[in-house]
Amino acid sequence: MNFELTAEQQLIQDTARRFAAEEIAPTLEQEELKHEFRADRVAKMGSLGFFSCALPEEYGGSGMGFMESVLMAEQIARVSASWRLPFNMQNLGRRSRWRSSARRSRRRSTSAAGSPARSSASSR
Repeated sequence: MNFELTAEQQLIQDTARRFAAEEIAPTLEQEELKHEFRADRVAKMGSLGFFSCALPEEYGGSGMGFMESVLMAEQIARVSASWRLPFNMQNLGRRSRWRSSARRSRRRSTSAAGSPARSSASSR
């Protein structure tokens, strides 16, 4: 088994590491003392593709996967556990909603095809 990161994964990890060092670390202490939340930073993280990594592209994600999401979260958390939280919640929360939506869609298509639909209680 090969446990080496791919070139793309290394680039993702390096991008997150640089972002954390250049965008979060310099002002982190002051922001935490003042209890500030930087929406502009969240926007920058989004523009770099940090969010929705585990979602397929057809559902609004980047289609990268959980490994890439973990690589990014790890680098952010090395500088600030606080900034890892919105990152993780965005990735994992959207994945849960996507999976629920995909299940509902499969049940609807099965019902439409003439197969008996399962009740929502039995499909959990």
